[in-house]
This record gives sequence, structure tokens and C-alpha cells, in this order.
Amino acid sequence: MNYYLHNSRVLLLLFMLFFSYTAFSQEINVDVNLNIIHSVEGVSDFGRERHKIVHFAYL
Repeated sequence: MNYYLHNSRVLLLLFMLFFSYTAFSQEINVDVNLNIIHSVEGVSDFGRERHKIVHFAYL
């Protein structure tokens, strides 16, 4: 089998796999609610003051 024929078969296989993946994919609906307050045990903030880390380097 020559090099060109082998490459064309590989490209054809990849194209067929890609086409079958996109042809049978399903539609996805995403619902985003920005007006919801998430809280865990009454705490609704992330506590950024506790988690701030200062990174610096000497040049």
C-alpha cells in the first residue's frame, strides 16, 4: 500500500468519525439564573479576604 493511499484512508476514516459524531449529537438547553443567592449553613459569601494570596517576584 503506498503512502498516499494510506493517508487518504486515514483522512476518510477521521472525516467519517467526525461526521457521525456531529450528526447524532443532541441539542443542549442551558438555563442560567443570576438572581439566586447560594449559601451554605447561612454563609453566602466566598470569604475572599481569607483566601487572598499576594504573589510577587524579585526581578
